[in-house]
Amino acid sequence: MRAVERAIRLVVSEHPSLGVKAICDEEGIEVRHDEMGGAYFGLYTNLYGKAVINVRPDLNVQENLEVISHELYHHFSLRLSENPLPHNLIMEKRCASPFLRFYMRKEEHEADLFAAFFLCPDVSDCETYHDIMRKYNRSKQVAKLRMVAEQMIIYGGGENGLSEKKG
Repeated sequence: MRAVERAIRLVVSEHPSLGVKAICDEEGIEVRHDEMGGAYFGLYTNLYGKAVINVRPDLNVQENLEVISHELYHHFSLRLSENPLPHNLIMEKRCASPFLRFYMRKEEHEADLFAAFFLCPDVSDCETYHDIMRKYNRSKQVAKLRMVAEQMIIYGGGENGLSEKKG
């Protein structure tokens, strides 16, 4: 979760009080709504220095925002990484390298966490994921992930939680 924490800190420090679409504009990320085929909801690419987030056009407004937030993590994680894997290739889940399969699962999970924290920043007054869904108008998936992450922070701390909330 440290990578997610670093990405959230970067976004908050560089883009205080901005929404997802404004952050994309400021970062020079083009957001497209294109059919991609397969099971993809969204895809981040950075070809020749041009960052693009592709989102399926059939998503509703809530899903669109959640997918763009997830893909934004890939943009910021690439900026923060000392040895980034290139995002100029679509890496299939069935890729040959066990390392790449592990890396992709880990990064996708971190992107989900980033979206949950970014879209639901303060859940201290929420007792259930239903409360998060109502407060932030988020999907069940994002709300549940945010609730679980909050429990990890409160009860886990250490390497599993965001350091400033431990205590």
